[in-house]
Amino acid sequence: MWNWIHLYTFLFSLFLSLILTSLARRIALRLRIVDQPAGRKIHLVPKPLLGGMAIYLSFILTILINMAIVHMVIKSPAFASLLPAAIVNNLKGAPVVWTKLRVILAGGTIMILLGLLDDIRNIRFRVKLIVQVVSASLLICAGIRISLFLPNMFFSSILTLIWVVGITNAFNLLDNMDGLSAGVAIIATILFAITALQQGQLFVCTILIAFAGSRSTIKKRTIPMMLMLCYFYSSCLIFTL
Repeated sequence: MWNWIHLYTFLFSLFLSLILTSLARRIALRLRIVDQPAGRKIHLVPKPLLGGMAIYLSFILTILINMAIVHMVIKSPAFASLLPAAIVNNLKGAPVVWTKLRVILAGGTIMILLGLLDDIRNIRFRVKLIVQVVSASLLICAGIRISLFLPNMFFSSILTLIWVVGITNAFNLLDNMDGLSAGVAIIATILFAITALQQGQLFVCTILIAFAGSRSTIKKRTIPMMLMLCYFYSSCLIFTL
C-alpha cells in the first residue's frame, strides 16, 4: 500500500520541478542572471542560471505541502477516514522524522541561498567555508551526529563537522561535467531509499524519493544547457543527502 505513496511523492516532486525549472529559466533570462561564455566553458552564448534553486525549491515544497497534509490527517478523523487504515497508522510517526528533517532543510536552504548569491556576485572561499561550518553546526546542535565508535559527544561532533564539510567540498569538485554530480547523487539517493525501505523506515524512504524526483529533471533541463545549476548547488545537494 505504501508503494502508492512513494509513486505519488515522486510524481509530485517531479511535476513541481518541471514547472519551477521552466519558471526559473524565464526569471534568470529576464534578470540577466546568466553564465557568460569563457575560455574553458562549452557554451557559446549566455546561459540562464537558477537551475539549482528551482530544483531544491521543488523538493522543499514537496516536503512542506505533504507534511501539512499529514498533519491534517493526524489531527482530523474526517481526513483520516479518506485514506486506507494501513497508511493512516504509519503517518503517526511523521512528527518524529520532521523534527530533524527541518534542521537538515534549514542547513540546505542556507547553502542554496549562498549559491544564488555566488552566482550573482562571486564570494570568497573563506566565506563559503564559514557558511558550510555553520550549516554543519546546525545538524550537530539538533543531535544529528556520527556516533559510530565515538560515544564521546565532543569527538563525535568534531568528526561530524569534518565529515559534512569535507564530503560537501569533495562532492563539489566532482561537478566538472554536465549532470555528473547530480547523476551520482540520484544513484546514491536510490540506494539509500532501498536501504531505508528494507529497514522499515518508510518516511525516510519517502523523503529520499521526493529528493530523487525533484532532481530527475536535471537530465532534461541542464544537459541540453537550457538551464544551468549554480556552483553551490552541488554542495547543497550532497549536504541535504
